[in-house]
Amino acid sequence: MEFSKITFQKVEIPRYIEEKIQLCALNHLELEDMGKLRDKFDAQAYYDKLRIEILSEYAFEKFLDFNEFDWQSRMKKENKRLQYELEGKKIVLCPFTKDRKPKYVNETPANTILIYLKPERKVYIRGLLTFKTIENILKNSKEKNTSILGTVLEIEEKQIISFSSKAQLVDFIQ
Repeated sequence: MEFSKITFQKVEIPRYIEEKIQLCALNHLELEDMGKLRDKFDAQAYYDKLRIEILSEYAFEKFLDFNEFDWQSRMKKENKRLQYELEGKKIVLCPFTKDRKPKYVNETPANTILIYLKPERKVYIRGLLTFKTIENILKNSKEKNTSILGTVLEIEEKQIISFSSKAQLVDFIQ
């Protein structure tokens, strides 16, 4: 999967966000400090996944100029992450990294935003895969790309729609 660098929109993530994510993880796992979290393999894995999800949400909301980021909802373990609704249309965030391909984990197709995360809090909004595109990708997905952890998305550059504002995104999903 090769992507053009031109279509990535960089979002700056402040340093304090890491500390907030750590507080969320400690709260979810009912631990007192990060040392205890790092002592447990499953807790570290949970933190790593939570970090990717919250960084993605923060970048998405900042990029689209949402109101202030809601840390209270993120403190609740049962909070549905990576899901939004704009103009009555469902949007799912699909984070990926150099080592982790984009995976679609929802049961039903939805408009999907690809978000690329690099180390050191570098986050890039890649673009939109429309409901129809996701539906086709999932329908044509080879079984080897599907597991209980989701379906690895085999994406072609031409399937991705770049956007630079909330209004533009809303237009594309209507």
